[in-house]
Amino acid sequence: MVAKVIRIGEPVNDSERQAIKLLRDNLPDTYIIIHNFEIPQGKEKYEIDLAIIAPHSIFIVDGC
Repeated sequence: MVAKVIRIGEPVNDSERQAIKLLRDNLPDTYIIIHNFEIPQGKEKYEIDLAIIAPHSIFIVDGC
C-alpha cells in the first residue's frame, strides 16, 4: 500500500520528484501527499513543496 498523492503543480526538479516518489512508496495508505501548491498571504503567494497529511498530524516540507 502506498500513500495517496495529490498533484497541484509540477515538481521543479528531479530531487523533488524523487522525494515525492520515496514518500509515496514508503508511507502507509492512510497518508496523503499534496505537492507544489501556493498559499496566499495578503498580496504575496508562497509556494509549498509538500504537505504530508497523516492521521495524527500535518507536515509542511519546503526546500530552500
